[in-house]
Amino acid sequence: MVVLKPALNSFGRWDADDHVRRVEQLIARMKENGQLRFRVALGNFFTGPGSIARSYRTARTTMMVGKQRMPESRSYFYQDLMLPVLLDSLRGGWQANELARPLARLKAMDNNGLLRRTLQAWFRHNVQPLATSKALFIHRNTLEYRLNRISELTGLDLGSFDDRLLLYIALQLDEQR
Repeated sequence: MVVLKPALNSFGRWDADDHVRRVEQLIARMKENGQLRFRVALGNFFTGPGSIARSYRTARTTMMVGKQRMPESRSYFYQDLMLPVLLDSLRGGWQANELARPLARLKAMDNNGLLRRTLQAWFRHNVQPLATSKALFIHRNTLEYRLNRISELTGLDLGSFDDRLLLYIALQLDEQR
């Protein structure tokens, strides 16, 4: 079921935080009143011609991506999932295949997934070596060795922002498969 509701508040402004709060209140009330199970996805706000259709498409894709990434959750918000929602349009295209190549090389040589998990943790901790090594319970030198190995296997320079971005996007696309 699709529900369209006014996007602007009483002051004529878009307030995403207010919408999130209202969705969470709705879910809490529905849980109290019965066994009805449902999910809610909030798309983005657009103005101009075609804005309702664009908002619907962002909500639909937010729902799909949210269910894949957080199946236990009952609500998904475009603002929280913006990058994977936007990358979804690449899925199945040649661009996604190109972006995935370095990660595919890594996965082919990373039998137990250790390097991939290290890379995910590194990005999750904002490429901060100390925070990453603490989260993985490894010495900082071990992290550096693993990152160098990832660089060798992917052919990317992890010191380069562009190469980091390529690898991060490849991970995002891989999580949507």
